[in-house]
Amino acid sequence: MRIGNMALVLVACLLIGVQAGCQTTPPPRSAETILTEYQAIEPLRFDWDREDDEQYVAEYRKQHAEVFDRRADLIWELYESHPDHEKVPELVPRRWWFPEEDPDRSERVRQEMRMFAENYSVETKLGRHARSGLAWIVMSNAINRDGDIAEAEEAFDWYLNEVGRGEHDEETAHWLYQLHRAHEPGSAEQIAVLERLATEFADTTAASRSRGMLRQYDAVGEPFHLAFECAISGEHIDTSDMLGSVVLVDFWATWCGPCIDKMPMLKKLHAKFHDQGLEVVGISLNQPAEDGGLDQLREFVSTNELSWPQWYLGQAWESDFVQEWGISAIPTLFLVDASGTLHSTLLRPNEIEDAIIELLGAAEQRP
Repeated sequence: MRIGNMALVLVACLLIGVQAGCQTTPPPRSAETILTEYQAIEPLRFDWDREDDEQYVAEYRKQHAEVFDRRADLIWELYESHPDHEKVPELVPRRWWFPEEDPDRSERVRQEMRMFAENYSVETKLGRHARSGLAWIVMSNAINRDGDIAEAEEAFDWYLNEVGRGEHDEETAHWLYQLHRAHEPGSAEQIAVLERLATEFADTTAASRSRGMLRQYDAVGEPFHLAFECAISGEHIDTSDMLGSVVLVDFWATWCGPCIDKMPMLKKLHAKFHDQGLEVVGISLNQPAEDGGLDQLREFVSTNELSWPQWYLGQAWESDFVQEWGISAIPTLFLVDASGTLHSTLLRPNEIEDAIIELLGAAEQRP
């Protein structure tokens, strides 16, 4: 009887143990369930009207990090429970979008990238993303944080050696194109990167942009001409009719914060020097008309009383003129002298007024 009771106790303990084990290690959730939960977590939208509110910005960053971590955890759950799911290669790299000022997250991301680089072939999307991510961490430090440029170039060459040449050239050229931003605009080092892109990766989008940027530098000292229909007045504008005036060409868009920030300065310069021979021409990279870009341009010009002509390109970054001139950031300013010759494509905001005064003075001395 006693032995029988002990046996019953042992059986009961085993059953309790099994039940407890089942409770602590539930079966994996379905991929559909995980993805539904992931998609339900909406990324936070930043209110740019409150960018100067330090308390708001701090709270936004905190909440943004929380949302990021929740989505990252779900991505990892999907990878661990359904590693072959078609969404895994797309979503796992999103775990690597991390605030660079967070050292712990930065190191975790590096370790994870190394793991995927070691375990996934370069022929897989995950393998390529891991390798490009490892290279990009080094490269971005050089571009954005005054890191070691030589180390960044070595990181790119390592990545190129890993992925090789051929079907991935478009992606590889994109990374090399980013590296040109680590150098001073117009410097011999930057030009060397652009020339390498234009020759070694000639058929890529990045090579096309590089040729446009090289054109910016090569065209200084050469005649510069624009002809278009003003998006505001409908008038035909031809800079040949502006010979004798200094022309400031402003590449901008209504969605570009820095462009809007400098608009009061342009209005001030135009008011101050227009009677002395300064003309301003705006070139808008607003979105296509069907997306509201043209209406937004006209509304902004009217509301802010901009009195100079506007060339609306209509296709934003994809516009032919933008591609041909390699415009990779806005605002960008070109300055054309009174003879119609391109004087500069690299003006900084604090240099504009002095350059205008110099060219207006030179124009007065022309015979």
